[in-house]
Amino acid sequence: MHYTPSLKTLKRRDQLARYASETLKQAGARKIIRSDTPFGSMIHLECTMRMGYVTDTNCEAYQVRRLFIADNSVHFNGIGGPNPTLTTQALATRTAEKIVTKYFS
Repeated sequence: MHYTPSLKTLKRRDQLARYASETLKQAGARKIIRSDTPFGSMIHLECTMRMGYVTDTNCEAYQVRRLFIADNSVHFNGIGGPNPTLTTQALATRTAEKIVTKYFS
């Protein structure tokens, strides 16, 4: 299968990238790097915000209070190939339960 995005799709993507860059700058980002790697060539990226390094075992970031990360990025040692959907759904559900227990009980 080969996919070529339309000009309209490319313009929308560029506008979303501008919005994201503006938001990141307002949040304090000093450097923003945009990658135009097509999604079809990417595998399931994992482990960029590893639990135990960036977050605690409840998925709360060490450096930003009340920032919870509950996606593939907190997987400790994901290999990136197999579909991590069920693991990620379970992690998100568990993290939501931890948030409720910690802040709303």
